[in-house]
Amino acid sequence: MWKGFLACVSGAVLLLGGCAAETSSSSKEDVTRWKMTHISDSSHLWHRTAEEFAELVEEKTDGAVVVDIFPNSQLGSEVDNINSIRYGATDLTITGETLEVWTPNAVMLAVPYAFEDEDHMRRVIEGPLGGIIESDIERDIGLTPLFYMERAPRNLTSNVEINTPEDLRGFNMRVPNVPLFLDAWSQAGAQPQVLSLNEVFTGLQQGVIDGQENLMT
Repeated sequence: MWKGFLACVSGAVLLLGGCAAETSSSSKEDVTRWKMTHISDSSHLWHRTAEEFAELVEEKTDGAVVVDIFPNSQLGSEVDNINSIRYGATDLTITGETLEVWTPNAVMLAVPYAFEDEDHMRRVIEGPLGGIIESDIERDIGLTPLFYMERAPRNLTSNVEINTPEDLRGFNMRVPNVPLFLDAWSQAGAQPQVLSLNEVFTGLQQGVIDGQENLMT
């Protein structure tokens, strides 16, 4: 059972940890520094959560562990961030459905319309299914889920009007690197393509995509 992790209303957002810590010497004591990455900007909930986490870690360890945060895709995409922990370059990241790339069951909490409400989602995450997903992440990726948090549902935003399902036919849109999202929007008639979050605005401005599937906040 997950006892403290990150998540969302239509998908699990997790804080994952590895063990690539770096120790630096000082005149008083040794300090262990952890590198934490995520793809959102400094105003986003993910970053505010990362800052709170870093403060608590430093407080609870009496300054023996310091978390350095790298937001806004500074160290790469969501996939890059996960791989960097696996290869020992960083220590922590906030992520969600992208874990499907390595372990299929990780996407189960992001299946469209799977939950009736937030309470239903929490019961699933904190129940047997959540335990299975946690075990799969540890086994298939080698990372440890630390806690989950709730976030807003995903939405479609567009440069053109989308009023009916027929309006999605041939619609060029961005989705994250999640096979489930590619399949779901393809079945709806759209033409989804994978773009990193930091490429979305440029893609919209240049007409590479006409819309995106993402969170409102």
